Amino acid sequence: MDASTEQRTAVPRVTLYVRDADTPTWDRARALLEGDDENSLSSLVTEALLALVERRERERKAETELRDSMETIELSGLDWRNRELPRRLRFTGVFVHEDGTAAFYLTQAKKIVMEVSEAGETLLHVFDDFYDFREAAERLQIVERAIQPVAEALGVEHFEEIE
Repeated sequence: MDASTEQRTAVPRVTLYVRDADTPTWDRARALLEGDDENSLSSLVTEALLALVERRERERKAETELRDSMETIELSGLDWRNRELPRRLRFTGVFVHEDGTAAFYLTQAKKIVMEVSEAGETLLHVFDDFYDFREAAERLQIVERAIQPVAEALGVEHFEEIE
């Protein structure tokens, strides 16, 4: 093996500069890993970095797919909570999921719009973000099967919380 081959197969060195405020965290991590041959600090940093990269790539892919299929959507009905208040919504978004009497849309601003047909009326509600939607869906049992398709469209990992 010549010197040029050795250079290409050498493990790259990376220098991380740690802010003074973060030093205690690094010290704690180093102390926890002391004597652990399988989990070095660099392997844990790499693992965390890989998780971050995969999450961001998933989010960007979802954003691109959504952006490419956005259109102007207009809905009218009554407010989901105050059924005497009429609502007319216009937004740039995309249809995501339909489940029985409920349809779900994502807006360009990543809000979730729910359109429910109930007793001959159309009810509308806008959730500010996925976490607001997920909490309401679980608490009020708003078509729980809609949570996963909405999460996938947003590029968000969703797990059912059991504890």
